[in-house]
Amino acid sequence: MMKLAVVGSSGRLGRLIVSEAKQKGFSVYEVNRDTKESFFECDVVIDASLPEGLSKSIAIAKSSKAALLVLSTGHSSLENLPGDLPVCVAANASFGIFLLKKLCNVLGQFGGDFELIETHHTLKKDKPSGTALMLKESLGENTHITSIRGGTVPGEHEIRYFGEFEELRLIHRAEKRELFAVGALRLASILAKKAPGRYTTEELFSSLLA
Repeated sequence: MMKLAVVGSSGRLGRLIVSEAKQKGFSVYEVNRDTKESFFECDVVIDASLPEGLSKSIAIAKSSKAALLVLSTGHSSLENLPGDLPVCVAANASFGIFLLKKLCNVLGQFGGDFELIETHHTLKKDKPSGTALMLKESLGENTHITSIRGGTVPGEHEIRYFGEFEELRLIHRAEKRELFAVGALRLASILAKKAPGRYTTEELFSSLLA
């Protein structure tokens, strides 16, 4: 049975991860801002907290020699991440976004003008989203991002490519927030088996296509 420590377990995403993990038979330690203990015998630490909670996640991962999966975005610096553990910083834990990024890598090779429209719920703090910035990196500098915040939309990313006399649109739409919890558990399960080092979501998800 894989053991998880979920930091930020009382947040929106953290609660979903805990619920999904328990349903799938994981052993789960729930960690929030009031948790003073920094040692848990676990295989993976999943950081679903605000950026200021990352230090607690790092402390738990180091003390238990566990893999570290960082899901929160908006970090000003990630220089303190441990180099002697398996670590992944995932701007988006969706497998569909992983596939969309692969398509963006192809489109970016041909250049052109791109519009990236990202829509999220009103409570999302970062603007543009970490996912939008990740996709822009694949598409290139000629990518204009429009960020929309409203309602309860879990997340939508639309890419519009404008060529000569034609237009191509790619859309990824998250229908339920549980999507990100399921993806996080898939990433955590893969990361736990890796050697120490930094991994991208692309590297981890790619192992599912092998």
